[in-house]
Parts: sequence; C-alpha cells; structure tokens
Amino acid sequence: MYPHSHMSESDDFRTVWGHDFYWTSKHKTAPEIAHLLYSYDKLATDALDRLDEISPPTSKAWRCPHGAGDNQRDLYVLLQKYADSDEVLGQLWEEASTVPEWVDWEQIERGQRVVYQYSAQILLGLLYKSLLGGMGAYRVVETLSRTGGFGVRVTRRRLLETLQHFMEVVEDVDAVKPGGKGYVSSVRVRLLHAAVRRRLMQLEHERPGYFDMDKWGVPINDLHSIGTISVYSVAIIYMALPRQGIYLTDQQITDYLALWRWVGYLLGTPVDWMATPAQAKVMMESVMTSEMAPSANSCILANNILTVEARIPPLHAPRELLAAQAYQLNGDDLAGALGIEKPRWHYRAIVWVQCVVLYWLSYSYPWLPTDMQRSRDRKFKSFAHFMIHSKKIGGIGESTKFQFQYLPRIGMLTELGHHPEDPEEEEAVSTSGTLRLMTRRQSKMPIRAVLVVGTIVGAVVAVVSLARLVGSSSSGWLRGVPRHLLSSVMAQTHLVQSLA
Repeated sequence: MYPHSHMSESDDFRTVWGHDFYWTSKHKTAPEIAHLLYSYDKLATDALDRLDEISPPTSKAWRCPHGAGDNQRDLYVLLQKYADSDEVLGQLWEEASTVPEWVDWEQIERGQRVVYQYSAQILLGLLYKSLLGGMGAYRVVETLSRTGGFGVRVTRRRLLETLQHFMEVVEDVDAVKPGGKGYVSSVRVRLLHAAVRRRLMQLEHERPGYFDMDKWGVPINDLHSIGTISVYSVAIIYMALPRQGIYLTDQQITDYLALWRWVGYLLGTPVDWMATPAQAKVMMESVMTSEMAPSANSCILANNILTVEARIPPLHAPRELLAAQAYQLNGDDLAGALGIEKPRWHYRAIVWVQCVVLYWLSYSYPWLPTDMQRSRDRKFKSFAHFMIHSKKIGGIGESTKFQFQYLPRIGMLTELGHHPEDPEEEEAVSTSGTLRLMTRRQSKMPIRAVLVVGTIVGAVVAVVSLARLVGSSSSGWLRGVPRHLLSSVMAQTHLVQSLA
C-alpha cells in the first residue's frame, strides 16, 4: 500500500475492509460528514423541473424524462436549446460549460494515458472493486435496489453502459472538453441522477417509509456522489491496482485524480477534496469507514453482478473463477460480507498467473516505440467498443444516451437472480439472515492435478486474452485470436488479490 507521507504519535492505525491506513486529525468521522447525506445537486433537479414545464413528457402516464422510447426527450439537447432563454437552465449550462481554473488539459491527457498503460487492471478494478465492492455501501444500495437496474436480467446492460461512459471519458482529451463525447455523456448522467433522485423523493412523499431519508439520506446525495467518484479514482489507485501488483508514481496519481476531478465536476459532485492526492485518500478512507457496512441488499446486488458475468461467451468462465477475482480485489472480509462464496485455492492460482502476465505487459508499455503504443491504444478502444456494441456477445447495440429505463415504483426491489443456463452450479443458502452462496459440486480430482491443469489453462487464457487486449499481436500466431476475448478478461478481474 502507499504509506501516508506523515504520521504522528496521535495517528491511529486502522484496517477497514482489508485496507490499512493511519487515521489522522484530517480524517472525518461519520457525524462530521453526515450533513452531506442531506445535500445534493439541487441545480440539476431544478433544471429538470424547468425542462418539464418547457417541454413536458409526451406520455400521459408518469414517465421519467430519460425513459426509453422514440418519443422520449433528449434532455441534453433541450438544456442546450433553452439555456439562453431560461435562468435556471442557463445557470446549469454555464456551470457545465465553464472550465475551472484548476483544470489543466495536458494533465488530464496524462491521466488518460495512465488508463491505457494499465488498461486491463483498471477495467478489472472498476468491475470488481468499484462496482461489485462498492455494493458494500449499505445506504447507496437502497437507491440502486429501487431502480431495478441491477436485477439479473438487466445488470449486464447496466455494466456495459457504465463501461461506455468510462471509455468515452478516457478516449482522448478532446472527448472531455465541452462538446466532446465524454463531456456530453457526463452531463447526461448528471441529469439522469437528478431524475432518479426526484422520482424516489416523489414516491417517498406519496408513500411515507418507501425511502427512509432520515436513515439513508437524500437519494444520490453529495456524500454518495463523492463516494462514487472515489471508487472510480482513489480506490483504483490505492486498492485495486496494488492488489494486482501495480503502484503508480506520484505524477501518475496526480494526473489520474485530475481526470476524475473534472469528470466529477461535470457530474455535479463536490470535488474540492480531490485537490491533492493526500486529501483524496483521506476522504476515501473517511467515507469508507462511515458507509461500508454490507446489508442484505448489498449481497443481492453484488451476487447479481457475478451471476450475469458467469459463463458468458466466449470463455464461459465459471462463477467460482469470478468469485476468486472478487476476493482478490476486495479482500476476504468484504467479499465474504457480500455473500460471495469462497473460491478454492487453485482458482486463486489462476488469478495470480493473470496478474503476473498483466504486470509484465503494463510495465513494458513505456519502453515500446510510440507507434506501437498508439497501435495498442487503438486496438484497446476498438475491442472495448466491440464488446459494448456487439449483440453477438450480449452487447447493447447502439450507444446509450443514459436514459432512465429502470423506473422506481412502489413495491419494487431488486431480487437475487440465478443464471438461467447453469442451474446446478450455485445454490443460494440463507444462514442467520446473511446471504451465503455455496458451490454445490466439488471437484473429485486430486488437488495437485487441479492446480497444475488450472494454472496452465489460466496462463494460456491470460496470455492469449491479454495479449490481444493490449494489441501486442505482432506475431502471426496471435492474429487469429478472436477480438472479443476482452469480455472474458473483464469477467475475470479479481482472482489476483486472494494470493497476496
């Protein structure tokens, strides 16, 4: 782990969900940050109300303005169109269009370069640490479970939509400048969050107790928005990457945080805490200490992610392999608290091999000629684009405009799903109110044989998949590898840390 640069006698060493750090006077206790549970992006919510007045939804029934369908409004286009004629819309447009003085485009571009050097590890970190591990935030999942967006039938689409936003943000520096693809997507997501928040607050008003704001805070509040940006940035730097053997330089840390500080600003999130790496790390640790306490809903949503990623083409990776990756990137305590079955040790060995291969490929990147680096970058973008959009492997087809397709309503909560094509692999077992998943079938092979075979297969899969991922397919035998093997790599991220 990256050590604190300053430790005093008053500092308190702590371990929170596998993350070791020193609690200092700069950290904030739960009561000290509790006020952020009740503040939120009011400007975006007010702008949404104004858009309803200017251009009402066409459906007579209540429907979120981001709902799917040909007749649904494009709120970004409407915001841009009426910004000059409406005061509230003008305020939002001006805020989103004004580049703060702390933004350095060259620094942000360097932050994007960090992603391309460690592309596989960061993508795996986003899936298993940021998304799956983030389900341990017990208040956040109360919002997610009410949208239905992480139900087993739609979770894969939700994950691909998240990947689309990420890829648009890191495509190049022009993509995150005003008017760029990543910029537009971020503003759309900001309006989407406002729509979700408003809908949940309306339902709580209609049916008191539907969403307990005294207990959970306002839906998509400032604290949880800060936490979301934190798991995409700070947690990747100080948790996900080190658990895969990767330690960024001080310059890389500063640059990567600068990228996400700007994205957070576009999303309407308070970002002053990201001014320095030290401040950002302190905030992440404060939020993690306050908010991470997996609940029953946390277990359901986390396990749904594994369920939909298991046995998907092209490699049809078993769920236990995905579970091993979850343990590697989150640690045994958090993964266990999320109700994820503990994988057998030979699956963890496969993850270790994957980490070694990725480590070598990533650290060789700076030594490559510039044209080879650019070639790898292009192939990575093309591969990710293929995975997002190809319906042959379960992609979403056309790029999403981040419409609100998962409408919260009274009586709807996300339920635990089971893979329809593999009913025998796992069974859900409830023990003392805690969700536990146990593997039904146990291997009868001698453990040494399993380890040898599993490690060899894992090494071959990792080398082939990851070599194609980074584009290092200059040798002829790699040219025939299917380009969509990246999907399996994304589905296998977190086996690495379990061997650490």
